[in-house]
Amino acid sequence: MESPQPTSEPGVACPPATLTAAGSPQSSGQSDKARDGLARGLARVGRLEQYRATHERVQRLLGAGAPWGVLEAQALTYELPAWTRGAIGVLDACFLTDVLAAMRPVRVLEVGAASGGSTLVMLRALRMLGAPLGAAGASVLSLDLHPRCFSDQTRATGAAVDECEPSLAPFRRVIAPAQSFDLPRLVSPGACDFAFIDADHRHPWPSIDALACLGALRPGCWMALHDIDLPAAAERYERKRGVKVSWHEHGAKWLFEAWPLAKFAGEGACANIGMVRTPASAPELAMLAGAIGRCAAERTWEATPPPRALEVLRWTGWREAERKGAPEAN
Repeated sequence: MESPQPTSEPGVACPPATLTAAGSPQSSGQSDKARDGLARGLARVGRLEQYRATHERVQRLLGAGAPWGVLEAQALTYELPAWTRGAIGVLDACFLTDVLAAMRPVRVLEVGAASGGSTLVMLRALRMLGAPLGAAGASVLSLDLHPRCFSDQTRATGAAVDECEPSLAPFRRVIAPAQSFDLPRLVSPGACDFAFIDADHRHPWPSIDALACLGALRPGCWMALHDIDLPAAAERYERKRGVKVSWHEHGAKWLFEAWPLAKFAGEGACANIGMVRTPASAPELAMLAGAIGRCAAERTWEATPPPRALEVLRWTGWREAERKGAPEAN
């Protein structure tokens, strides 16, 4: 379930398809557009110095990362259609590229696709890192509650991939409407080896999504969580724009804080995204269930998920009577 707020950077127009390898426009009539697109891309590359500390941390903790040139290529090309909202920012895109380089997953699971911006980033990263794509290679499975993108109801969920780089579209599958608790009927146990969760950020939804993904993931693999610093991001947005926003949502933040296994977040300007390791053994699974159950019981709920979703929480030992706060069911 995608939360319809601009939690990162709004999308801008796709890079001009008329740029040649040398960066020159093929048509003089599009020269201004091409120059503007290239200038924006170079400005994003210039921002990568803010990401260097996180890049070094990924390399230190995971033992590998993407070559710096691949991160520059990702930043140069990462522009989304103007109709997108709430997509991940360019530094988050580099974080995903870095961890995919370290993980080398074959089947990526994404919960919360919306426009498809993060899908595009992950597919581009896999291709730039040399992973074979297709039935026998890497792919992305995206779930979303809504079949139409919240920021533009005329477009299908995930449409940014088709619009920006249609050659990558065959290597991703979008299932919408679908939610994380539908995974047992969609994929075989352990079929995926990396997950990215960026759906409803209201507590306890991120906890439900993380738990529901475990059965579809290979034990001991990693999961990326977006918006783990969302309340602080909302406050910065309010100070900068001088407006009040409604997306001070704590679900991903509280989940990340409660996660008892290995985890790490980006640094500085990249602090809104992080990684958590999934359980590799029965004792670790029990430890995680207990931690998430306590988080669900002790933190005030910002949404009331439907009964099927609550069944996921009950597996941790959480009971309905333990809920703090009772918003209307969505």
